[in-house]
Amino acid sequence: MPIVGETVWWPRIKNFDSDMYSESWDFEFPAQALFAKVSLGCYAEFDDMGAACCGLMNIRRRLPNNSDEVITFPPVDQFDGAVQAQFNATMTHVTVGAKAWSAYARLLFEIEFWN
Repeated sequence: MPIVGETVWWPRIKNFDSDMYSESWDFEFPAQALFAKVSLGCYAEFDDMGAACCGLMNIRRRLPNNSDEVITFPPVDQFDGAVQAQFNATMTHVTVGAKAWSAYARLLFEIEFWN
């Protein structure tokens, strides 16, 4: 099963406050074999107590009966459980999320298309 293409986005999150701020981004596509990956590309604290994290929030996949199933992952700030990468042979949707506390972060979100 070879890779037949890939695409990359660089979403950003910024929060000057010490309270948590979150954002999410949704990506839709026809059912196909996809490998979705997200990681922090760069990060800067606005004070000595800043933090940022990212992860996949959920995916949707096409089932054999042509219905879609949503698979929800642990919260992106659950450091020992957040999901940063997922492959599925019939993925139709992925939601990427990030949280920031007194910080700026730029994410690397990549989708590989497989055949």
